[in-house]
Amino acid sequence: MENQVPIEVKSLGTLYDSGISSVSAAIGVFDGIHLGHRAIISKLLEVSSENNSVPIVITFYPHPRELIGIEHNIRFLRSPEDKLKTLGSLGVKAVVTIHFTKEIASMSPEQFIGHLTDKSLCKLKAVCVGRRWRFGSGALGTVHVLMDIAAKKGFEVFPVNEVHLECGRVSSSAVRKALAENNISLARRMLSDPAYGF
Repeated sequence: MENQVPIEVKSLGTLYDSGISSVSAAIGVFDGIHLGHRAIISKLLEVSSENNSVPIVITFYPHPRELIGIEHNIRFLRSPEDKLKTLGSLGVKAVVTIHFTKEIASMSPEQFIGHLTDKSLCKLKAVCVGRRWRFGSGALGTVHVLMDIAAKKGFEVFPVNEVHLECGRVSSSAVRKALAENNISLARRMLSDPAYGF
């Protein structure tokens, strides 16, 4: 396990200013960093080792689902500081935290990826996402749409399958449900963190 806390910036361009010229990125909210997230990061580390790039996470704040009104008063499962530290312990070298706005939420899938990657001298070599990940206005961006965009922009896409336990699909919502039902042991299993405090 790594012990270094990743650097945190607000854009890929800032990463280039920090001396990082090429990256592979896992994209998502990564709330809780549960087993599903850890599978994505594991793939990210494998890919970045193969293509000789720096493994990073691109994440968002506030929570996109809350900003567009799908959910309300979402309880984040980790503080920003704990999230950063946990990602670092898994081998992530940098975290790009995008300030998610209604303007970003209204972008088409192509505009959204362009917003993340364009005007940056930092080369994006690969993207790892959960197979169910959606992006862009109306959640029209799917993994297949992302692959089409990637072909034009020159990066690879690696979809990662979901993780399932006997209780069903592991997700941040499932963790919050377990906590609401006071099933702490299940929540900790999904988070792969027996010492996690609530």
